[in-house]
Amino acid sequence: MGNECITEQNYTGGRRGWPWTEDESTREVSQMRSRNCQRISIITPSFNQGEYIEETIRSVLLQEYPNLEYIVIDGGSTDNTVPIITKYERWLSYWVSEKDRGQTHAINKGFRRATGEILAWLNSDDVYAPGALSYVSEKFNKLGVNWLAGGAYVGREWISASLIPRMKAPSFQEIKEGRTFFQPSCFFKKTLLDSIGQLDESLHYVMDYDLWLRLLKICDYPYITSRPLCFAREHAGMKTQPATSQLQWAEKSAVMRRHFGTWHYMNFTLQRRLARLRKALRSRVRV
Repeated sequence: MGNECITEQNYTGGRRGWPWTEDESTREVSQMRSRNCQRISIITPSFNQGEYIEETIRSVLLQEYPNLEYIVIDGGSTDNTVPIITKYERWLSYWVSEKDRGQTHAINKGFRRATGEILAWLNSDDVYAPGALSYVSEKFNKLGVNWLAGGAYVGREWISASLIPRMKAPSFQEIKEGRTFFQPSCFFKKTLLDSIGQLDESLHYVMDYDLWLRLLKICDYPYITSRPLCFAREHAGMKTQPATSQLQWAEKSAVMRRHFGTWHYMNFTLQRRLARLRKALRSRVRV
């Protein structure tokens, strides 16, 4: 893959630390060269994320995973995204920049191109942790898992020394109550996606939650690891933020009714409201 070229000074701009320059102390699989590694296809959907996408791309390419298929689907960005993608195009398996119908459509376009046995998507403002792909490959190969869900770092900047993992995989009961796995740290077999179909393009916020519920209908609970496999960036322009919370909940409510039925959803909503009421009453008593 020619990773030695990616780390040259003209590509890093003098920036240090993962994923701008490789850190030998944190890389665990760099020398893994087995031809028996399952192909992993990573899809990055993108639209006007030029501020972050270079860090995303580098975090994938510098994994040094020997059987990587990396696909970038851009929705016709008007910022500096396209020049950044072309800077790395020699290491990409495929990329395109054209108008699409949103993030979910872009991911599906990538899935249709993907030929890997293991699939995942990494949004253009998130970053894989060092050694993530080789760790995933090892678990799929040695344990024979079909689906893996990992932990994550969450914050505004990737500074690994000061980050604390904040994501614990939910139980099935918590999944039924609306909790979800951390999407950038989820990997699954392509055969599973072929069985259930691609992402629901009518969903803008919770297409991953809907996908996990569909996967749970045809296979066992995913292999859970607490190891942080990615860094999820919090920033003002992110899609999932308080300003869109009502839209997110409306979509999730529809998905919960679809999978668990109206009665389950109504009961869960009632319990949720009662819990909020009890919390409010306790606060008043303290005052």
